[in-house]
Amino acid sequence: MRYILCDQVIFEPESNALYTVDNCEEVVTISNPARRLLELLILHQGESVRREEIFHKVWDEFGMVSSNNNLNHCVSKLRRMLRDFGIEDDVIITIPKLGFLLHKDISVCAVSDDGSAMPVFARLPASAIDGPEAPQVKHRIPYLRICFALCVGVVILLSMLCFGMLFYPHAENDIELGRVEGCNVLFYGENMDADKRRLIKQSVQHHIDRRAVTCRDGEYLLVYPQDKGPHLHQNAIRLHITHCALQQNSQTEVCSDI
Repeated sequence: MRYILCDQVIFEPESNALYTVDNCEEVVTISNPARRLLELLILHQGESVRREEIFHKVWDEFGMVSSNNNLNHCVSKLRRMLRDFGIEDDVIITIPKLGFLLHKDISVCAVSDDGSAMPVFARLPASAIDGPEAPQVKHRIPYLRICFALCVGVVILLSMLCFGMLFYPHAENDIELGRVEGCNVLFYGENMDADKRRLIKQSVQHHIDRRAVTCRDGEYLLVYPQDKGPHLHQNAIRLHITHCALQQNSQTEVCSDI
């Protein structure tokens, strides 16, 4: 099957060839996607062929990657080739947000192998070419691109979680250890197990006994830990014990070492 466009250009799909009626020796070979696209538009002359249908029948069915860039490049190349063959009219019309069509006023004849010719009739009313209210087609997003974006997002999320676990400081609070010799004892640091609580409480008790510390209303003992230092024995904990009292203005607390 051959097609004659505008009575001057012959298109042979089987050989991917374009040449003029007057000169069959100067043949221009077009790519497979361009050949499939041109034949698809010819078979639907006057009809608007949606981008998604073009993607499927020109690229996807043949294991090729389809995209808007590939389609636009293919259309531009076909338009340029047809102009080089002397067809100045707008053969391929862009339907915004919908697709493309082969203009209904372009004469196209299909010539069979036995030499018989028949016209390819237009089937779309003129109003649809001038300015149709076409439904909006969503942009096609390749499946691989979506998978890649999801993988990148997961990697970023995991990296943020690891960074937070390694570098974000653990929350420190005042932990109540109970009363020792009438003094409320608070421990400033991370939460601890029962054995460590008991050890710290015993240390505070020993210190209070040695210093004869007493607490009045509004006063308490605050203990700070230090588990690193040049003079600390292995696994030892250094404790700083301060005696704190609420001031009369109830807005500040003053602590002093004991």
